[in-house]
Amino acid sequence: MPAACSCASASTSPVSQLTAFRPITYWPPSGAIDPASMALLPVRWQTSRVTSGVSRSPAGRPISFKVSFTLRSESRLRKGDCSSCTLRLEPNRADNYLNLGIACTTLNRLDEAEAVYKQAEERKLEGEMLLQSRYWLAFLKGDGARMAQLVSAAMGKPGAEDLLLATQADTEGWYGKLKNAQELTGRAMDSAQHHDAKEAAAAYQAAAALREVEAGNREQARAEAHAAVKLAPNRDVRAIAALALARAGDTAGAEKLAGELEKNFPLDTLVQRYWLPTIRAGVALEHKDPKLECCFGGGAALGLRPRDFFPGRAARGRGNASPHKGVV
Repeated sequence: MPAACSCASASTSPVSQLTAFRPITYWPPSGAIDPASMALLPVRWQTSRVTSGVSRSPAGRPISFKVSFTLRSESRLRKGDCSSCTLRLEPNRADNYLNLGIACTTLNRLDEAEAVYKQAEERKLEGEMLLQSRYWLAFLKGDGARMAQLVSAAMGKPGAEDLLLATQADTEGWYGKLKNAQELTGRAMDSAQHHDAKEAAAAYQAAAALREVEAGNREQARAEAHAAVKLAPNRDVRAIAALALARAGDTAGAEKLAGELEKNFPLDTLVQRYWLPTIRAGVALEHKDPKLECCFGGGAALGLRPRDFFPGRAARGRGNASPHKGVV
């Protein structure tokens, strides 16, 4: 197990150490990050960087959304620091291995991520998100056999089967194998609906719409987006579908969904500061609007930058490549 944390607090109480070192996820009921709620957090948490966490597939498809207040260590992630200390203090909590493994992967420390997941496996800690994050790692390493093994391990497990099939669909799409991606998406949707996870199925279909539009299949993208919204018109499905519609030329449909999101989620930070600007950027690109900079405002104060997410980053890139571009 990791060595003792080198930046431990003055108190040696396990409870106080966990309070000091565990990253916290704040799930506001409305999705808003408001000053009043921030004031309720301990001072050291208030000064932490606010980031929007997005769980993504290899091709960048958003899976789930959360807003995390991540404690800022003095020298970021390194061996023996706060994140590793959490494993020592709570060695049987699967989320700790998931968080640290993803952090190491993000920092391109793939061998360390592998070691973290190995520890979780030795403790027989399981979960669909652990399977998915290990799949991501295998994808980055180009380990096709390991990816297939993880997908196989998820079969027959509600919640894991559909998620890994959808993640595998993203992989096929990444390599341009669209027919395989479509077939896997269909299997993922069938699995999710079989286990009463209609919203997950709709999210997979909305993500498939984005994949289709990027491959130039605009008509198919529009059909997938509309079907996803009809299946489960929740916040995330409508947001992804709206972006797909904007990119597929159905700007009226995109603006309609954007208007619904704006009306129904007026305090939702991710909707107001990320999704709506990104959807409107897609509409502006379709209209060849020279003032694309108006579509990317708003989120800087919260650290919510379009380039931190796949769809927003892609929209920004297209804006910069457009002959009609403004300052984006």
